[in-house]
Amino acid sequence: MRLSQFRGKVVALEFLLTTCPGCKHSAQILARLQREYGPRGFQVIGLAVDPGAAARIPLFAAETGALFPIAVYSDASARNFLQTPMMLRVSYPQLAFIDRKGNLREHFRGEDPRMSPAAEEANIRKVVEALLAEGEAAKKAPPRRKK
Repeated sequence: MRLSQFRGKVVALEFLLTTCPGCKHSAQILARLQREYGPRGFQVIGLAVDPGAAARIPLFAAETGALFPIAVYSDASARNFLQTPMMLRVSYPQLAFIDRKGNLREHFRGEDPRMSPAAEEANIRKVVEALLAEGEAAKKAPPRRKK
C-alpha cells in the first residue's frame, strides 16, 4: 500500500499500538467517520507500529469496528514520517491528516489536548470536514477564463 494511491482523497493516518486503549478509542471514532465521510472522498489508514502487531491486527479491527486498512509499519518509519527524533518519547495514537493533493495538513499527537476523550471526535470531525470542503469547493468552481 502506498499513500500516493489515495491522491485525490482526504486521508487520516492513525499510527497506533494494537494494545493501546487510546488507539482503540481513536480507531472507533475513525471507523465511524470512514463510514460517514467515505463517499465524499475520506480514507482512514491504520499503521500499527508495535512489535508483533501483525498477529493482533484482526482482533484490534474486530474490537474497534475498523473496516479501514491496517498495515504493519516500523517505529523508525513512523518517526521519520512524523519527524520525531529517536530520543523523544512518542505517545500513541498519532493522527496525521493529508489533503487531497498529498500534503500533511494536521498532526494530532497522543498527548495533544485535541485528543482528550471528550473533545477528540469533534476535533477530528472539524479537520476532516474542512479538508473535504476544500476539494468540494474546487470541484464546484467554474473554470477560469483566459483573457
